[in-house]
Amino acid sequence: MLLSEIVGKNVYAGKALRGVCRGVCLSLKSRAVKYLLCSRETAKSNDYTEFSVGVGCVGAIDDAVVLRRMRTAVPKNCARFFAGRPVYSEDGAYLGIASDLAMENFVATRLITDTGKTYPAAAISAIGDAVLLKRAPLFPLGRLVPEGVALPDAPAGTVVTRAVLKSAVMSGKLIRLTSKLLPGTDYALSLL
Repeated sequence: MLLSEIVGKNVYAGKALRGVCRGVCLSLKSRAVKYLLCSRETAKSNDYTEFSVGVGCVGAIDDAVVLRRMRTAVPKNCARFFAGRPVYSEDGAYLGIASDLAMENFVATRLITDTGKTYPAAAISAIGDAVLLKRAPLFPLGRLVPEGVALPDAPAGTVVTRAVLKSAVMSGKLIRLTSKLLPGTDYALSLL
């Protein structure tokens, strides 16, 4: 799912229109999308009242965002992400404008700029008036644990962190995990 597929959609709680989705709140530690940032006014207005809804309240996303329940929240420990912000490297090089954010199960995986370049979401180090990117983490940090690798502390879809790698080492599944993350390794895995 892409952020652009959510932004601008009406937000409903039951049959009542509550507002319009404008952006998301992103955890810079885990890259999980924690909240949807919404406004009560139309998407064309720049002067609006903002409210946040936890992604746990989202029931469905089709032609509109449908909430299972309307429970507003105050975003904590996350950064507000909106498309249209400039993107810079840690060296200060201008990389373009943030045009989209790719997500899987409400975990950011890639940042897409207006130039068409993509950057791993794990490289996002700060978000404010601009998005700052650090160097991409070493493989496989920042990727998602694939299906078929049963780790005790990290189910499929969890972001690979140092703790997840340590868990894979302790359970003897490090090679299976890292080889599953490489592109085109389905045949090689059938031999393991």
